Amino acid sequence: GDDLFKEIILIMRKELPAVALIGRHGTDEFIVCLPHRSLEETTYHANQILQTVANKAFAEGDHVTLSAGICTAGNTPEADDYDLISLMSRVHLALLKAQRNGRNCVTIAD
Repeated sequence: GDDLFKEIILIMRKELPAVALIGRHGTDEFIVCLPHRSLEETTYHANQILQTVANKAFAEGDHVTLSAGICTAGNTPEADDYDLISLMSRVHLALLKAQRNGRNCVTIAD
């Protein structure tokens, strides 16, 4: 429940740069914004979080895995590159692809 999410947020805060913005989205998803970070840096941080969570012994013996979808903004001249709805759609599709790929993986949006 909420205690598990709080522990995951603590892991995220530890693994992410101080400038990271972390928010809960829906029932069991998080949104993380890493301003001024490259795709490589973002992917590295996402993988670190997934690995740390997968290796952690949570209370009540829960084994937890995460999936992550990543997209970037500001890398193309198209106007929708900064459009929040477009970004959310792209990252959601990447997340669904990660979940279909067996979970506990990172997928980069097209």
